[in-house]
This record gives sequence, structure tokens and C-alpha cells, in this order.
Amino acid sequence: DLMVASGLNKVLRWGCYARANDLAKQDFAERMRAAGCQYVYVGLESGSDRVLKFMNKKASVAHNARAVENCRRAGILTFGLFISGFPGETPEMFAETRQFLRESPPTLVSIHPWFPDVSEDTRVPIMMPDRIERFGIRVEKPSTRPVTMWKHCSFREPLTVPWDIYWEHCGMELQTAVDNVSLVVEDIYQHKIAAVSEELFFPRTLDDILTMFQRLGPDGLADFYAGLTTAVFSDGAVRLDDFCQRRRPACRAAGRAAG
Repeated sequence: DLMVASGLNKVLRWGCYARANDLAKQDFAERMRAAGCQYVYVGLESGSDRVLKFMNKKASVAHNARAVENCRRAGILTFGLFISGFPGETPEMFAETRQFLRESPPTLVSIHPWFPDVSEDTRVPIMMPDRIERFGIRVEKPSTRPVTMWKHCSFREPLTVPWDIYWEHCGMELQTAVDNVSLVVEDIYQHKIAAVSEELFFPRTLDDILTMFQRLGPDGLADFYAGLTTAVFSDGAVRLDDFCQRRRPACRAAGRAAG
């Protein structure tokens, strides 16, 4: 309110981390946008109320859905953060997250497998002895067990790599959680989820930054990225608007075909 009254909302563009149960109030989202908010990072985490209770999120799937819709109406870009494989989650519970994303997609989706905090002085509630026993959490660190990424993605080959840590709990294991990530990314790739994927967009933009780094070196990579940025944004809004207008019918048609 002070930003609006002072006029700072006219000169400052900003974003922040926000809670879904706050954004679920329509007037709250509208006031944020009026104050100059452009984007929010929201820990939606899951589309399953049972998993949200395991996390002690103090928010529900209904809160998450309303938050996404309110931000969409207010014109705020929503960066939805999700976790796959939180202790207690089963594949059936994760299927609820995939369905949530189809019905209430944020603008961008970032989804990663759960990683336990195994430090001796951890204060993370889920790693307290009673929770470890309740969910049957078993952690192997260091671990030599390999993990296969991108297993369900049609746009790239699976990649099997050694990880330093491996975990299991009563609902699933690390490999299953990684598989869940690839399922969501593939849903976005197939236009079944109307969102942009962090895992799909950023690596594919430059055909994998690591590969480009190895081929071009640090200076060549920087030059390539600068040139690509210039090519995309030169002449600004007119060219970008034309591009968006051409792409929208094709994207809608692809989404309908994918169901």
C-alpha cells in the first residue's frame, strides 16, 4: 500500500517468494500487482493434500489452485516450485500432482527430487528421529548406485550417472522420484501441461550449456549466448509480438491434439 501511495510502483519492477495461502486471496494478489510485483516464486510443492500434510505446509491443494488462478488474473508470472518423492509420497500421490499441473498450471514449473539433509546438526523437521522412523527413511551416503535421468522423455536419450547419495522411504526411492520429474517434463513437452518447464527450457535453449562449454570454451560460450540474446531481442517488441502471434494458434492446436 505504501508503494502505491508513494508512486514507487510506477518506477520499480520486483518479484518475491510468496505463500500460496496468501495468494489464494484475490485482493492480496491484486494489491501485489498494483504495487509493481511482476513475478512470484511459490512453493506449491505438491498436488496431493496428503503430501502437503506430510510437509506441514499449512496450505492445501485448493489454496494452490486459487493462488495460481489469482496470479494469472492479476498478471503476475508464477514460478511454481515442486518436490518429487517427499517422505511418505507414493507414485499414486504423485499422480495427483501431475493432474493438478494439467488443471492449474503455473507459468513456469520447477520440479526436483527430494534431497535429505544428512548433516549431523540438521534442524530439518523431516530428518528428526521420529519422522525417520515413521516414514522408513533410509539414506546411503556416499553411494555408488547410479540414477537414470530423462527415462520418460521422448526428446532426449536417458542419461545414467552416479550420484553421491541415494535414499528410500516407505513410499518410493530416489530413482522413482527422478522418473516422476521426467514424466512432468514430458507432459509439458507434449503440451498436456500448459506451462514452461525449467528442466526443458533452459537446457534445450543452448543444446545443453555444458556441451557448448566443452565445444567453445568459456569465452566462446559467452559470445554465443550474447549473440543469441541479441538476435532474439533486437528490434524489441514488434518482432517478439509478431513471433508470439504466429505461435499461439500452433501451440493451441498441438495442445488439443495431445489431449
